[in-house]
Amino acid sequence: QQYLASAKKAKSMMALEYEKAVSLYTKSLNIAKAEQVDAEAKLFAKAEISKSDSNQASKTGLVSLKAFGTEDFFICHGDFLGRVCKIDDNSNKENKRNATFEIVPGLGSREQISFRSLNYDDRHFKHEDYQIKLIKIGTDKGSRENATFKMAKGLADESAVSLESFNYRSHYLRNKKGVLHIEKSDGSKRFNYDATFVITKALSETPSKK
Repeated sequence: QQYLASAKKAKSMMALEYEKAVSLYTKSLNIAKAEQVDAEAKLFAKAEISKSDSNQASKTGLVSLKAFGTEDFFICHGDFLGRVCKIDDNSNKENKRNATFEIVPGLGSREQISFRSLNYDDRHFKHEDYQIKLIKIGTDKGSRENATFKMAKGLADESAVSLESFNYRSHYLRNKKGVLHIEKSDGSKRFNYDATFVITKALSETPSKK
């Protein structure tokens, strides 16, 4: 029940941010952008949250995250490191699974979120020495807080999202030459661009058989 409530809350937060962005672009008469954001919102809303089988990621907030300003580069894991990988129609199923994550209640604060791997469902994204790794999270407070993020309006575009570290404030998940780190924002256009992502429909809904 607590899991379901937290998952629904995370989804509601995103729906509200989409609604605000649509309103903002409409008021500024940027109708094309408003329609684009509205279409993304409808796509995100299709993800169903169900009481039954909460371990099945396709029913509990399964998403992929596309690097802002790209068509086919997504957050993924490779060799248990957080990366940004090219994923397109020609990519194999396992690569698509590597770029699919379940949004779950934050391990360090259930008011925030954590990212659990689809194909390694006992591992979450965590920052360690500022680098993002896919790790089995222990019970200690520090590890759980390192695996927790705050979803914020996109630094480069408010219709997208940025992910702020829960315990390193003003440090955001950043794509740096294809590798994910958390870094403190310097306010530059380059940083904002690298630290902004677009939530999309999950690239995969089927965990690999281990």
